[in-house]
Amino acid sequence: MKNILFFAFCAVVFIILIEAQEKYARRQRFNLDHIELPRYVHPIPGGRHNYRSPQLTLEQLDSILAAGLITTVIRLNGDGRDAAGVSVKKERALCDAHSVGFILLNAHAPDAALTIHGLLLDGRTLIHCRHGFDRTGAMVGYHLRQLGYTRDQVIHYNGWNGYIERKGHKYVKYMAFIQ
Repeated sequence: MKNILFFAFCAVVFIILIEAQEKYARRQRFNLDHIELPRYVHPIPGGRHNYRSPQLTLEQLDSILAAGLITTVIRLNGDGRDAAGVSVKKERALCDAHSVGFILLNAHAPDAALTIHGLLLDGRTLIHCRHGFDRTGAMVGYHLRQLGYTRDQVIHYNGWNGYIERKGHKYVKYMAFIQ
């Protein structure tokens, strides 16, 4: 009797495993490589599905988060000021509604670049500041340098050719991240 029960148990487990395998084979797979991005969101090199942008409206951010592409949003307005009319509170609430992590960082904090590098290594992260150029460029530039990109490659990627001449010497602090 024990042998028959054991055999029946094994048969049921086998049937369940086959059904699970068939269900897995039929499921729709989310291919991150073929997502059409809005023009204001740019991929970050490195193959980890990271993106950068300026401050998005709530509607823009909602559409991106609804696609399931992003698991973490980093906002580099760490001084607490709101940018482009979107408060930190509203952005955090929208991320929470989509079960997406929200991190508010001060790009000028001593460990910010290293923290962001770690988050970008995890992948599927959206990083932004108000314009997506200076602070975001510095943090993404640091990340790319850690991945082995040259300083010139980072300058080209960031659109920073003639950066200090255009922006002024107070922006040297951002160039320091990619040295």
